[in-house]
Amino acid sequence: MSAVDTTPMMLSVREIRMIVERILLHAGLPQGLIPDVRDAVLYSHAQGLGGLPMFKQVFAVTSTGAPAPMTADGNTLDAG
Repeated sequence: MSAVDTTPMMLSVREIRMIVERILLHAGLPQGLIPDVRDAVLYSHAQGLGGLPMFKQVFAVTSTGAPAPMTADGNTLDAG
């Protein structure tokens, strides 16, 4: 077996937007919310507030089911 490569990958903003959009679509988020949630993830990452690592933790698409609601400091993000 070979070792896992942990070298950071460089992606463009466009590529990240497309990846995040596909994950949100697969997770069943209504299409009207996807652009705002996608941009919130990107802006959060740009400001060092969690961004992509938090997105990966909360919205990781698995074969076992839908992602859990995103929470921060005990408050649930309901997009409403």
